[in-house]
Formats: sequence, C-alpha cells, structure tokens
Amino acid sequence: GLLPDRKAVLGLTSFRFNFQAVHHDPTSKPLAFGCRAQQLPQLWSPQKAASPVQLKVMSYNLEWWNVFDKVHAPDLSFYRTTAGNLATQLVARAAVQGAYDIMAFQECADGGWLAAHANLGAFTMLSGDDGRCMAFRKQA
Repeated sequence: GLLPDRKAVLGLTSFRFNFQAVHHDPTSKPLAFGCRAQQLPQLWSPQKAASPVQLKVMSYNLEWWNVFDKVHAPDLSFYRTTAGNLATQLVARAAVQGAYDIMAFQECADGGWLAAHANLGAFTMLSGDDGRCMAFRKQA
C-alpha cells in the first residue's frame, strides 16, 4: 500500500520514511484518504452584536520535507541545525508588514520553531500533530 518514493523513482537514494504513506489508508484507493460523505451538522444562527470585522488571511504550504529538512529523514530534525531559510524570512516579512491577521501553514512540523525563527512574537501559534499550524495576531 505504499506510494512510490519520489527519490526512488528518480533513481536517488531514499530513506525508509514515506510521508505519503502516513496520509494513505492502504485499504482504500490511492489518494482517496478514506473520506466519507455525510450530512453536514446543523449550525446555529449568528447573532449580529457588532459591525463586521475584516481579517486578512494567508495560507502557505511550507513544504517542510524540502525547504526545512532539505530532504533529510524527518526524524533527524535537520531544520533545528539551521538559523532559518527563505520560508522563515518570507513569513517574517509578512508578519512585520502587518499584512495578515491569521497565517495558516501546511506541512508544518514544528510551529514553535517556525514562530521563533520567523519572529512571530506578535502572534499566537497553534500546532497540530498532523502537519498543520496556525498563527493569529494577538492584537488586531
């Protein structure tokens, strides 16, 4: 049930961890992710207590395996040996310019490290155990 490792397909040395396999249910078709259609839950009606608020949101796929780990095995945490990279600089610029109120990240292996190296002191970082992180501005 493992999908082919990109490095093996290209004829390069690969390591044993296959990130795609973590997100693949071997009993389902490839890339089906085992999702099932269901009826959406009933939501409550919002109460209009104040004027609408405008938020600026950034969504960014960090490509952690490539940009941060530099294609090293993820369990080696290669990114911890660096002072940052172009992605942390880009996130830091977005934070300093005040352009975004919420920043959502895909393939985020360590939200605390990202926050520290991208100078996100004005943000609260939430990290999931599934490669997603979200930073929101403490004061808007």
